[in-house]
Amino acid sequence: MREVVVESKRLWGRKRKCLHVPESYGELDGACFVAWVEWVLKPSAEGQERFLSAFWGVGRSLLLRMDGFQRYKLAELAGFLSDMDAGTDRFIIPSFPGPGMFEFSPRLYAPGDRLGGVCLQQFMTADTYYSYYVVTRREEFLDLLVAALYLLPGECYMPRGGRGKPLDLQGRSAYVATLPYASRYAVFVNWSLVKSWLGHLFPSMFPRGEADGKPKPADWLSLFDAFVGEHVAEMGAYQSMACMDAFRIIDRKIKEGRK
Repeated sequence: MREVVVESKRLWGRKRKCLHVPESYGELDGACFVAWVEWVLKPSAEGQERFLSAFWGVGRSLLLRMDGFQRYKLAELAGFLSDMDAGTDRFIIPSFPGPGMFEFSPRLYAPGDRLGGVCLQQFMTADTYYSYYVVTRREEFLDLLVAALYLLPGECYMPRGGRGKPLDLQGRSAYVATLPYASRYAVFVNWSLVKSWLGHLFPSMFPRGEADGKPKPADWLSLFDAFVGEHVAEMGAYQSMACMDAFRIIDRKIKEGRK
C-alpha cells in the first residue's frame, strides 16, 4: 500500500487526511475490484465515482471536495490496473453468498492463495470453461467458471474415503447465474491474472503472449492423458493431486522434452 496525504480546504482552514492506496492487484479488496470491473464494463461518471471512492478509501463528500489536480494525481495511482502481465496469486473476491435461503447460510469460498487447496481436476475444469468463454463469450461458460472455483465448505472434486461432498457443477452454475454480472466477470478477470502469474512460474506450460489467429479452447484432456501415461489405474490419484505439484512435474517434463 502507498500512503498518500490529501489536503482539503475548509471554512476554518485546511484538513489533512492520510490515505492508503493499493499499488497492485494483490492489494485490492473485493469491493474495489468489482467497482473497477463494473466501471470498465459500463463506463459512466457515476461508476467512475464509485470506483475512485473505493480505490482511495474516501467518502463521496471528500471526493467532491477534491480539485481537478488532486483527482488526476490520485487517479494515476490506479495505472497498474491496465497492466495484467504481473498477475496475482490470489482471488480478490474471497467469497459469494451461498445458495441457502438465509443470511447465515454457508458461503461459497474461493481457493486459497497460490491456488491452495486446488486439485488438478478442479484447475482443469475451471480453465476449460474459462477458455470456452474466451472463445464464445457465452455467459453459461462464465457461470460454469465461477461455479467450478467457488465451493461450499466441505465440497471437493475428488471425495475420498467418505470425506468431502461432491460438487453438483450444473446445479451450482444455475445458482451462480443469479449473482451480479460484474462480480462474475470479475472472477473471469481474476482467473486471467492467475494465469499470468502461472506464466511467470511455469513458462513452458503456460507460455505468455497472444496466440496467432482465432483463440482455441485449452486441450487439457490431451495434456492430462500425456501426464498419466500408462498409469491409467492411478488416474484418480493424478486428478486429486495438488495442481501446483502437478504443474512443477509437467513443466519440467516439457523442458526435458525440448532438449
